[in-house]
Formats: sequence, structure tokens, C-alpha cells
Amino acid sequence: MTTTMFGMLRAGAAIVFVLAMAGLADADGNTLSADGLQSAAHQGNAEAQYWLGWTYRFGEFARDDTEAARWYRVAAEQGFALAQTALGDMYRRGEGVEPDAAEAARWYRLAAEQYARAAEEGDARSQYRLAWMYLRGEGVEQDDAKAASWFRDAAEQGDEQSQFWLGMLYRGGEGVEKDHAEAARWLHAAAEQADTQSQWYLGQWYRDGEGVPADYVTAYAWLNIAAASALGSAERDELAEQMTAGQIAAAQRMARELSERIDVGTDKTRAEAETGDADAQYWLGWTYRFGQVERNDVEAARWYRAAAEQGHAHAQFTLSAMHVAGEGVPKDVSEAVRWYRLAAEQSEASPWMQLAIMYAIGYEVEPDHTEAARWFREGIAISHHKRGRMLHSRGDYVDAARWLRAAAQQGETQSQWYLGRMYREGEGVPADYVTSYAWLDVASQDRANIPALERDHLATRMTTRQIADARRMARELRERIEADSR
Repeated sequence: MTTTMFGMLRAGAAIVFVLAMAGLADADGNTLSADGLQSAAHQGNAEAQYWLGWTYRFGEFARDDTEAARWYRVAAEQGFALAQTALGDMYRRGEGVEPDAAEAARWYRLAAEQYARAAEEGDARSQYRLAWMYLRGEGVEQDDAKAASWFRDAAEQGDEQSQFWLGMLYRGGEGVEKDHAEAARWLHAAAEQADTQSQWYLGQWYRDGEGVPADYVTAYAWLNIAAASALGSAERDELAEQMTAGQIAAAQRMARELSERIDVGTDKTRAEAETGDADAQYWLGWTYRFGQVERNDVEAARWYRAAAEQGHAHAQFTLSAMHVAGEGVPKDVSEAVRWYRLAAEQSEASPWMQLAIMYAIGYEVEPDHTEAARWFREGIAISHHKRGRMLHSRGDYVDAARWLRAAAQQGETQSQWYLGRMYREGEGVPADYVTSYAWLDVASQDRANIPALERDHLATRMTTRQIADARRMARELRERIEADSR
């Protein structure tokens, strides 16, 4: 396997993480400024050309779909599969180019050929991508059976997204013989790796006896775990109305036991963190900080520090914020400044982070640790949003939803809006009008001109009961976001 394209498919998460912090990296992992990225792109570096196209497409430097398409094309013509996929998307949607289904199909086909080579060599992420292309008929003839086969290969390697989608294919009998019990088996595998949508579906299947014995206690437990990621609280509360106090207590105990077993941050994430994987250490810290395992700021700071000491810029920014606020660590402005500077040396510091440190040290403003903590949170949410947008642009909808949900739960309104759209369309999450309406409603508080219109249009497709459930969910989301911001 060549190291340029397929090596990136395996190492993509690390590369994307650096880029998401607004410091675009070259092939050696060195951070590039806007000028450096332009220079590398003009020198013919296909990876730089792709990311330059991405910055134009999503407005990192300046929004320009025509320039985005131009740079995607030069990278695509060098055989860069991510650029080929992106260019296919732009031809399909008519963004920066005239709509052209045949040209979209041509670029999808070229990308599919590269994913197929990597998939044949056992790369799970390429197997997942290729499965999606077969499922949608992008670049290959639509074939549910081949999609199921590639999802299975990746699922058997432990890829939780592939486990989920293989389960859904078994549920619908698409590409495989319909088998609700087999569907439940694969969703259990994904749910036990903390895949929220699998937990949500399992909760409903146990409630309804679909592929598993009907069991309100187990249904409530899975819905309660999913609710930690703002999915399933409405169904859980509705189910509770049909349960006894003893059943609810048993279900809550089961939920705690399940959470301990799967660790919600995932056993795999913890194992990777303990072997020194900086990205896993960052996410394990995040799960402790925001109560996905249990709220424990000291434990969160410990894992953030482990990642930060390996040069993980996002962990360094977060650790800086925690030293400002005294969350899990002593209040210590000098430590905050030290971690901030280390992060800023390898990643362009956002204006929010810069403002935060100004308040923390009293540079040109009165020192105000409350304001510093607020701006740090804002900056971290923005960087979560950027990574979610980037992953969405690559078609990694499940991972995109994870990052956008993290930003949305921190009050980032664009992420709330995007998440609402993804639930409406079923991109990386189950299609769910209630949850879609709820996130669009939350986003409309600050962006009333667009999310509110989309929310109201969605309401025309919903029942009165669904709208009532969605409004209740929106209230719960706002309360949770407000509580976490204190």
C-alpha cells in the first residue's frame, strides 16, 4: 500500500484533528498558516490542495465555492481520493460548478477505486467508506449486498459505525436476509462501544420486543444511557409513565452497570488512552468533564494533561481553561498561560482563546476569571464545530455528529443548527423529526432567521404529539446547556 493516500486513510483522524484547530498541517504534521498552505498547494502538494479547497468551501479563510472546486479538481487529478469525493459532491449539488450528474459519478468512481484497493488490504475505514458508496450508488453501481459485505468486514474489526449500519441492513432486509435478532446482535456490539444511536434504537426495540424480548427495564436503561448524549430522553420519560417505581429503580441501576461496563467513553477509548494515544486521552478527559461517564473534573484534568504533555493542542487549550477556572486543578494563571502558549505555538489561536487569556492575565483588560472561562469554553466549542464540519464534508457523518453534538451541548449555535438538519435527514444519526425540531428550536434562539424557518417547515410534517415532545426536549436541552455553562 502506498503511504500517501492510504496512509492518510488510516491516520486521517490525527491529521484532521490538527486541521480542526485551524492550523492546517503538512504531510509531516507541521502546522501551516494560510500562506504556507497556499504555497504548498501551488507547489503541487495534493493534500494541501485538498485542504485549501476545503477552506474555501467552508469559509475558513474566505467562502468561495468556485475556488473550492478549482483546488479540489487539481488535487483530484493527482488521484487524491478525498478530493475526488468532494468534487463529486460539488458536481452533484451544483456548488462552484454547473450541476452534472455524470461528472459527479465519474469522480465518485475514481474515489471508489482507491477505497476499494485500501479496503481489500483490510483498512476498516476504507471498508466503511466503500460500503457507503455501494449503499448510495456513488461511483459504483448501487448494491446493497456489497454494502452489507463491506460493512461486515469493517464491523468484524470492531468499527462501531459499520456495526450499526450492518444491524440496520439486517433490520430492513437490505442486501441480507431480514433478521431482527441479527440486527439486535450488531447493535448491541455498537452500543457497547458507546454508539449513541445504537443505544437509542436498542431502547426502543426492547420496549417493543423487536428482535429481543420485550423488557421495559432494559429499554429504559438503554434509553437512559443514550439520553446522556441528548438522544432518547423523551422516549425514556414516556416509558417511565408505564413503569412501576421498582422497575424504574431497577432500570436506573442497570443503566449504571451498563455505563460502567461500556465506560460510555468506550472501553476501546480507555484502552487506547492507557497505551498513550493522545486523541483517545483527550476524549476520555472530555467524557469525565461533561459527565458522559461520571462528572469528575479531577479525572478529566488528568487525561487532558496526559494528552497535553504529548503536544495535543486541543487538550492544551482545555487544560489552560481549567487552570483559569480552577476546575479539577488549582487556579493558576501562570500554568494557564504556559499551556496556552504551548498550544498556540502549534495551532493558530482563535480570537476566543486570545480573548480568554487576556482576561486571565489582565492584559489590556481588568482580570476576570469568569469572563476568561467563558471565552475559553466558546473557543473550545468553535473548534469542535470546525472538526464536525470537516468530517461532514468528508462523508464521515457519524463522527461528524459526535463532534457537532459536543459543540452543540456547549451552546455553539451553528452546531445546534447542523445537528438539527442531520437528524432531519438521517445523516450519521437516526432520522428523527422530534430531535431535529428540538435542536433547530434551540439554535433559533440566536439564529432566528434560518433555523426557526426550518423548524417551522419541519413542523408541517409532524403530528401534534411529536411537536409537543420536541418542545419538551428543546426545553431539556436548553436547561442542560445552561447548567453546563455555569
